Amino acid sequence: MAEVKNAFIRSKMNKDLDSRLIPSGEYRDASNVQVSRSESSDVGALESVLGNVRIENFSAITGANDISCIGFLTDEFNSNLYLFFTNYSEVNLENPSYNPSSSNFIFSYNTLSDVATLLVEGSFLNFSKTNPIYGVNLLENLLFWTDNRNQPRKINVSLANKNNVSNPTYYTNEDHISVAKYNPYAAIQTYQPSIVTGSSVGDYESTLKDVTSLYYPNGGIGTVVSSTATTAIINSVKGELVVTLDNYNTGASVSYIDMTTGYIIDINGITLDTAIYDANNSYWDITVLGGNLPTLTAGQKLVFNSNPYYDPKYAGDPSFLEDKFVRFAYRFKFDDGENSLFSTFTQSSFIPKQDGYFMYTDKENLQKVDDESNAYRSTVVSFVENKVNKLDLRIPLPFVNYEVGQALKITGIDVLYKESDGLSVKVIDTVSIDDIVNSSGVFTTGSSPQASVAVLFTNLKGGIKIGEIVKGLGITGYPTVVSFEYDENSTTSGVITLSDIQSISTGVELTIGDPNFLVYSYNARKPYKTLPSNEIIRVYDKVPVRALSQEIISNRVVYGNFQDKHTPPPSIDYNVLVSEKSNFNLNNGSAVVSAVESSNSVSISSVTGVVSVGSEVALLYNTPPPPPIGDEPSIPVPNIDSETFITDITGAIITFSKDVTLSVSDALVFEPVSTSINTTSSVSHPNSSLKTNRTYQVGIVLSDRYGRQSTTILSNNSSFLEINGNGFIGSTLFSPYIDNSVDPIDWLGNSIKLSINKVVGTSKNYINGEPGVYDGDSTKASYNPLGWYSLKVVVKQNEQEYYNVYLPGIMASYPTDTTLELGDTSHAALTSDNINKVPRDLTEIGPDQKLYRSSVQLFGRVQNSSETITLNIGEGSMQYFPGTATDTVTSIAAMNILFDYNSQDPPSPNLFPQFYSFASNPLIAKISTNAKIGQIATTNFFTFSGVISLTATLDVIRIIGISGDTSNVQPGDNVTGPGIPEGVIVDLAGFTPEPANGTLVGAAAATSTNEIQLTAGSYAVGDSLSGIGIPDVTFILDIVANPGAPSDVTLNQFVAVANGAQLSYKSPATLAITAPISVTAGNPITVTSFETPGIQQLAVYETEPVVSSLDIFWETATTALIGRVNGSILTTNSGGLAAAGINSYNKAPFTEALWPTQATPPVYPAILTAPIYLVDAFGQQIPVSQINSPLAIASVISGGVNVQTPSPYFVLTETSAGSGQYNIVTTQAYMDNVYFNATNILNIFTFNFTATVNGQPAAFSETIDLGNETPIILSSTSETGDFTSTIQTPFLQTDDQEIITLVGYNGSAGTVIDTLNPPSNRSKDLVWSIEDQVSATSNNPTTVNYFAIDSSTGAITNIGYQDTNMPADNYKVTVRLADPGLFVLRDVQVNMGLEVGQLLNKTITGRTAQDLGASPYTRSWFQMYIAPRDLSIKGKGTVATVDTNTDTVTLTDTSGTFTNAQFANVYQGSAVVTAPTPASEEFLFQSAFNVDPGSVVGTISGEQEVIGEGIPFNTRVFNAFPSDGPIQSLPIVSINPTVLNTPLVVGTELLFNPLVQGITSGASTVNGITTITFNTAVIPLTLNVGDVVYFRTFAPDYNAGYYNYFDVTNLNQTDPWNDMVSNSGTPLTGGVIQIPAGGTSTGVGVCGSWLRTTSPITSFPGSGGNCLPRFKNQGTGTPAYPVPPVITETDSLSPDPSNFTFEYVDP
Repeated sequence: MAEVKNAFIRSKMNKDLDSRLIPSGEYRDASNVQVSRSESSDVGALESVLGNVRIENFSAITGANDISCIGFLTDEFNSNLYLFFTNYSEVNLENPSYNPSSSNFIFSYNTLSDVATLLVEGSFLNFSKTNPIYGVNLLENLLFWTDNRNQPRKINVSLANKNNVSNPTYYTNEDHISVAKYNPYAAIQTYQPSIVTGSSVGDYESTLKDVTSLYYPNGGIGTVVSSTATTAIINSVKGELVVTLDNYNTGASVSYIDMTTGYIIDINGITLDTAIYDANNSYWDITVLGGNLPTLTAGQKLVFNSNPYYDPKYAGDPSFLEDKFVRFAYRFKFDDGENSLFSTFTQSSFIPKQDGYFMYTDKENLQKVDDESNAYRSTVVSFVENKVNKLDLRIPLPFVNYEVGQALKITGIDVLYKESDGLSVKVIDTVSIDDIVNSSGVFTTGSSPQASVAVLFTNLKGGIKIGEIVKGLGITGYPTVVSFEYDENSTTSGVITLSDIQSISTGVELTIGDPNFLVYSYNARKPYKTLPSNEIIRVYDKVPVRALSQEIISNRVVYGNFQDKHTPPPSIDYNVLVSEKSNFNLNNGSAVVSAVESSNSVSISSVTGVVSVGSEVALLYNTPPPPPIGDEPSIPVPNIDSETFITDITGAIITFSKDVTLSVSDALVFEPVSTSINTTSSVSHPNSSLKTNRTYQVGIVLSDRYGRQSTTILSNNSSFLEINGNGFIGSTLFSPYIDNSVDPIDWLGNSIKLSINKVVGTSKNYINGEPGVYDGDSTKASYNPLGWYSLKVVVKQNEQEYYNVYLPGIMASYPTDTTLELGDTSHAALTSDNINKVPRDLTEIGPDQKLYRSSVQLFGRVQNSSETITLNIGEGSMQYFPGTATDTVTSIAAMNILFDYNSQDPPSPNLFPQFYSFASNPLIAKISTNAKIGQIATTNFFTFSGVISLTATLDVIRIIGISGDTSNVQPGDNVTGPGIPEGVIVDLAGFTPEPANGTLVGAAAATSTNEIQLTAGSYAVGDSLSGIGIPDVTFILDIVANPGAPSDVTLNQFVAVANGAQLSYKSPATLAITAPISVTAGNPITVTSFETPGIQQLAVYETEPVVSSLDIFWETATTALIGRVNGSILTTNSGGLAAAGINSYNKAPFTEALWPTQATPPVYPAILTAPIYLVDAFGQQIPVSQINSPLAIASVISGGVNVQTPSPYFVLTETSAGSGQYNIVTTQAYMDNVYFNATNILNIFTFNFTATVNGQPAAFSETIDLGNETPIILSSTSETGDFTSTIQTPFLQTDDQEIITLVGYNGSAGTVIDTLNPPSNRSKDLVWSIEDQVSATSNNPTTVNYFAIDSSTGAITNIGYQDTNMPADNYKVTVRLADPGLFVLRDVQVNMGLEVGQLLNKTITGRTAQDLGASPYTRSWFQMYIAPRDLSIKGKGTVATVDTNTDTVTLTDTSGTFTNAQFANVYQGSAVVTAPTPASEEFLFQSAFNVDPGSVVGTISGEQEVIGEGIPFNTRVFNAFPSDGPIQSLPIVSINPTVLNTPLVVGTELLFNPLVQGITSGASTVNGITTITFNTAVIPLTLNVGDVVYFRTFAPDYNAGYYNYFDVTNLNQTDPWNDMVSNSGTPLTGGVIQIPAGGTSTGVGVCGSWLRTTSPITSFPGSGGNCLPRFKNQGTGTPAYPVPPVITETDSLSPDPSNFTFEYVDP
């Protein structure tokens, strides 16, 4: 035949296409081969690869025998292998669990040195055999991997185990190996214990300090001239001198500056009593109270109300932060060069100068300070600058300072800085890990001398920092470290020198500084670098929660098929409130043990602070007790485990959640469960306050330990909640302006309070991505490193920028009418920057526009008061409470435009001077108000106006027509008017009013001009004239006396006077001024109070804020640990502890095997081994008396459906009435529906429980996974027993296709066969497969592939019948039955016999070469014939098209199977069988058949090949009779008609003499059209359209033929059949007879063995032998013997062959 070669040059395995369609150059499957890459002729050839050799036994190294390698990486460059091992296999892939006892390892193996190095080990690795590690990469020294079970991880292979120790400890927890690094969630703390003079233990202070100011805003400084014990003379005074009689509770404190160190020394208790200025000598005489002054040196400085934080050695920039609102954060730097996320930023570190107070000082010879007046003059508040120039940033450490480096693998901390108006984040310093370690520490005291500043130390952990405070048992005050010295060759022992003498016992543990914080002192220096933008916007690491794939692309780690974030809860039950900031409270306390009541309870006394249920308890100082003296019993070492809480307080007895070891007098400290309940802002940021008149929406952001954050979560609680008298509402609230019920002096500022009512984030669901709550204890099954770890409060407030408009008073109503629109209209002068803050509408104006519209909305905040200022300018202003309504600026114009004011002719009285800078004609805003704001124009304002009646240059001005208030004219009052120079004031002579009554005079003639004749009188120029016809303000300009006749008088205006009219004249009022000035008669004049006009006091309007369209939640500095918050929620209920959940339980029984008892009625089982009950946060059962509503199942969710409706799957059954303990019991609905499902979500049951305890409703969930049970395999539904024994089949023939149909049950109901209530789900979700199949009776079983099983029905079929190599044998088929999680194996013995077509006992009689003259030699043997099988794969079709370009044809009328390597034949003739003819001597070795002459088509002749059903492969025509006669066929091996493979059935079509038209290389069927591809390189394609083509594979049965057996025991044996049965070990009554497949290889001449021949034995060739001698063809002697030898045969055999089965066995 032609040779077929295939070169696999494409080197591609193709499992996608049908086998018949695989292109050339590809292959379906291969094992232990590789494709040759040579460039010679064998390129693409398959070559065997070298086998594997075990080079290391990792089970031996680890001691874990069941570990498996779940991932590896080959580092060819360094000849290293990286291997991942585990012994754990996850059962529930949909809801994986953690096994703390699992063994997990990461190894490196160097192939050059054959050294295996353990890099990491521990259960925390959480590997599983079900999660192979597909993604492994090495980037430089960093080994990255991901397994789709844990978060992506990495290690530094060069650091993991440098010294190849057996138990490496460099990587020991999730923090060490996570790609996403630990997220420093907590903000920097800005409060600390106060140690300044006058503070008490427990006092706290802000760490935001001004250290450059010598004194407080109401303090001052002076230089000493001389002093005594209680007096001093000082000069060069700056600031203020507050004495006893000033408006303070006491005089200023007195301190002095040490002339050597520059530090301020406080003189305790000394205050300033009096301070009198000596003008002659320009100094002050002062006296003090409360003690004596120290000896002071001339030139020394006295400081009054000194700044206790003043630092003369301050090395920073005192002005750098003045104009900045700065926030601070930090980040960790890790040993692999990475940085953590930013921590939460602090609030802005801003305290205004003067602490935000307006100062006023007006003492003679001291600098005057009037901040309020300065504010409205400049329209800015100049002292609103940051006074902070030093900050002690207390950076919280997640581990104590001397452990944090190893715990998190950090190398330092970056201290970050951000300005409010900038986007950039800057680094002000990087603190190295060495500095962190040395910043504080703990040590044990050695044998220190009593009452000494020297303290011996041992066992130092951390470091010693000079200047840090030392705390501990026996320490008094606040001693600091002055110096220290280590012992020789030691860094853990030595001696410390303290600032104060102490008496300390030996063996006491003392603390230097605070190991829980890194205190970084920031001295207002400029940052040294700015972070790049990609780090600024990095609010979280984009590291998936888990990922299936990973690759390195351009030095970047890329993940695929990942879960990128956790699923947050849809809402959180919380309420919010805006109220005044709470007093500082850390909710901690202390007590002393007064009696030990039990192992977990004590009585306490000397209680301070907060001691409540839920408080965490610890020893104040863990000091070993003194050794016993004599026979005294020893005192146990006190011990309290971490996380020990108070569970009950009854009187003085407190009960703990754990056993403790305590003795009387042990000191205890108590801390809250969560620091989130602490209130610290009143100290940490004393001047901060929540902005009022704003709407706030408060949300919560959850984060895992590695910074993966949730979206903002809002509250689902919209109800009103009252707590301690305060009303809380939902997540959105309005912060109104405070009202007059708040005392501004004591007001601390406002803040938002948030009350979380129910536990947060406890739901854990792997499928939904809900992570649950963090648990970092890897020794517990509850270990959950990716659970919600921390929360952060965020706030949305869309009202943004606004202005404070500082006004020089607001005038209510009008200056011309103080009652007009009072309460509806006010006016204010706009100067300086207020013109921009309250802008005019300039959008639509004309060129001559002078009156402008405006629509600015204003909120009144401060108004000028009506109070008369007696002490302080501050009395002139008062708080205004606007509510929510705004005032509107309706118009803006210059004063003269708005009021038609003429300064040359002002109204009288002229109240316009109440407007600030009225002489400059300022812009006036007309304001439409909702209520009266400001004061009317006459408030606290004394003024009068008149007209000058005499032109003169004098220091006395004559005035008439006066209007206004002249009752309080004082020297110094201002005089203004046209022509009057600026600065003219009233002199000491003051004001003299005009007479009350005038003098009569008569008109001598009528007149209508300004000329009039008056009768004689004493009137003079400047006098006023009044009467009928005389206008107001008429005065005499000139007089011409006519002796004896009326005088001619000139007036200032025309009159209409009749002759004889009686008029009246008066002398004008006079006003004395300080200097002569020229004035003109007729000009107006105004006199006003010399003090500031009455309404010109500070008033403040606030503009309506700009509303942002961006819905942004801004982070606050409020963060907390979720686990602690939840604990606090459960333990801080005033009515008692709330329900935290149910007790721990064992869910082992909850498997699909649960089944009720077979009784009437059935008893349904519980799913847990023990009852469940309500427990508090400490795991204690809640007494039934405290349970208001008992435990109940609200719902059970499985697959998103509540399985409690319509018929519940589970019910709660109380174990006994009133016990409060319940069993979860199944129901019939459970039995009808539940089994371990292939859809794993249906195997997860989330129980939602409810209860009410101590008045608090509780709802919590427990997720319980249904356990799987191993399925069972049965031979039939009636089988009983253990279902493990081998299943036996009946004896079958090799071409029997149906073997046996097995029965499979899943684990529902276990192995129970309940006939009364049969499980309805037993056969669901099962998959059958064959695990193994071997020849069972061979001494060396070999693997075969003869059987298949239906994956759904369990039916085993014989597929080997098409394989001629298949022996008839006993086969062991190992069947696997798998459910969704488990599987079972069971053996099936397939008993398969041979088809024996002929059983003969044959005898040969003849003469042998050795006994020519002897008796004839007779030899018998047993012969049987095993017919060949037709195992070829056949198909048939009619050619529809032929494409010689592609070597393909298409077929129609197809039947059978098409594949590659089939011969395509077109036959020359055909016929149909009618009946076979009997055998005859003539056709002894042929089979004769009758065919229907009418069916003959084409040509039939001798030597033609013939095929047909039942015709052996490669059979040819022996002879062909005429068409009406029989046709004989002669196979290559002569056969007898009785041994045909299959009886020829009447109607069988026979085909003769095929023409091979091609050999196929592939086949496919698309849309009913079959396309065949041919290998024309072997046989040319010669098919034509219309050809009927038969396709078949070449598959001869090489084992078929004649099998002969010769007895070995008796050469003259005449019964070899019986002997053969006996020798086979088979009972003579029947059984299995095994014969070698294909016969033995020794051939004729060996007795007791099988010989296979292709035809019957007709002679005995060979050299002769005892078993099979050679016969002679010619005999001699008498009598004559037959020559040649004669063979006879008989089918009479004993025992009966029908009782036996023949089977092949491998030779």
